[in-house]
Amino acid sequence: MIDTGATHSFITQGALSTLYHSAIPQCDRIAQLGDGQTTLKIVGEVQLFLQFNKVFTPLNVLVVKTMNTDFILGSDWCTKNAARIDYENNQVSIRSSCGRVFIPYHKSIDCLTLDVKSINVIHIPPRESYSVQAKVELSSADTVYFSPVDSIQSEKSIVISPSLLHINNYTTYLEVYNPHDYSYTLPMNTLLARVTHTPYEMHSCLLFDTFRETLSVSLQHHIFNTIELEQKPSETSNRIDKLITHIKNVQEQQQLRLILQQHMKIFDISKITQANTHIQHTINSGDSLPVSSRPYPRTIEQRRELQDEIQKMTQTNQIRPSNSLWSSPVIIHKKKDGGIRFLVDYRKLNSVTKKDCFPQPTTEDLLHRLGGHRFYTKLNLKSSKANFQVNPVKCSIAVQEIDFLSHTINEQCVKPNGDKIKAIVDLPTPKTLKEANEFLGKINWYRKFIPNFARIAAPLHKVTNKTKHHRHEFKWGPDQQQSFNEFKRLLTTYPLFLEYPDSSTPFVLTTDASNIGIGGILRQDTPNGTKINYFKSRMLDDTERKYDTIEQEALAIFWCLSELRSYIGDSDFIIETDHKPLENFHKKQINNK
Repeated sequence: MIDTGATHSFITQGALSTLYHSAIPQCDRIAQLGDGQTTLKIVGEVQLFLQFNKVFTPLNVLVVKTMNTDFILGSDWCTKNAARIDYENNQVSIRSSCGRVFIPYHKSIDCLTLDVKSINVIHIPPRESYSVQAKVELSSADTVYFSPVDSIQSEKSIVISPSLLHINNYTTYLEVYNPHDYSYTLPMNTLLARVTHTPYEMHSCLLFDTFRETLSVSLQHHIFNTIELEQKPSETSNRIDKLITHIKNVQEQQQLRLILQQHMKIFDISKITQANTHIQHTINSGDSLPVSSRPYPRTIEQRRELQDEIQKMTQTNQIRPSNSLWSSPVIIHKKKDGGIRFLVDYRKLNSVTKKDCFPQPTTEDLLHRLGGHRFYTKLNLKSSKANFQVNPVKCSIAVQEIDFLSHTINEQCVKPNGDKIKAIVDLPTPKTLKEANEFLGKINWYRKFIPNFARIAAPLHKVTNKTKHHRHEFKWGPDQQQSFNEFKRLLTTYPLFLEYPDSSTPFVLTTDASNIGIGGILRQDTPNGTKINYFKSRMLDDTERKYDTIEQEALAIFWCLSELRSYIGDSDFIIETDHKPLENFHKKQINNK
């Protein structure tokens, strides 16, 4: 093949072995192809004589292990022999001592066949189609014909369909299907198929019916019925792929895909599944009499929705008819996506249930435990009270930032969830006591991000701390509006985040007190700057407002240390206060009489 774009001439080791040639001086060089990425390893250089219509032309040829053709005449030979390509007459001419010599060229090219082998050990789940990365001794090709070897399908009974492939940097991808009810493992370097590099006018691909003839009758029936009827696994595989597309490292993505595919069933939401367990659940109600409640009143449309949901759960064996003295009313809750959440109001049952003693972690405990990690995974169960399938849409796998309990968590810090902040900022000015309490409740959830929270919120507490008989006294004035606006400003002002503690740096706790409230800031002064770890503040009660100044300042220190013990632990820390008399309070001797 003549390639005027190639700077050198090349020959494969296989083609060279059929020719008489001198010794090959070994070399270790790399040639780069025209795509700017793919490389060819040169194993040596040899001098050959090319007979061109009875004219012998010498040339130095670089020897490579393999490429998409046996022999390439590059621009070095074309320049030396003043080669001309006549496209109109389909011929090539070179200069000789007898004038120009012509030789016709042919469009047909001998097909080059190469082995395709698996790169890694591959575990294919049952009844799953899997994309397998394979290697081939061909640097690159836009289109090659791919044909599976007979042994891979007859002996191993897996399905690989003939197709046209793209090769880049000696690698390509094949679709392999496992028709069995069990997982199948392909060892490394398994011969999967052979590729044939052909010119464009020779491209072809076997029809599916032709492929069917190469399989045994029994295997045909099993495979094609499965392919035609079992489409759910491929949908499940697509769901898994979507969960890991953000992982850029191909090897890490493949390793994670294998782990998830081992638990394929929990990602298949096409049908309801049940846990296979013999555990019997009991509710300890002691000596209490059965509790029974009437159903809540509903409209005709609501009753129809409820009946449809009950029928659906009955058909999937999630519930069953029962004759019992115990009964609780049902609540139908509309989801954001338009679906229905089936709930049961067990409040009366809970009132007579003897509760199990189990230490439930607080929100702060959970956020503190999650902090400082590089990757996070969140699995959201679909109908969690009924089965153990996950809802892939709400799941996150190996992400570096995650939303959890109205917070956004990453390796460096925790911050309020952006959607929740927007919802608070969009709230209108409260006109009733209920609306004021609603705003105060929402803003209180993020008080640890706001310095001097108690002082700013004091005007709001004045008008919201009302008993049932004094609700009519609610009055929204300028002080409340100013506090309302200040909170919205702080929620939209950078920075609004708290950084996780650095174990190598001591804490600094700065406290302060006033006649309204007490508060503190926990921080760390690191070489990279100051890290704010937490803001704490609260209002003083009527008794505490009567304390002397030094007692209020000491109360601020004591309360902040008590509240932040889970952060500080046994670490060294420094206390900063603007109250001079407190500097030596710990040195005073206490005489217990």
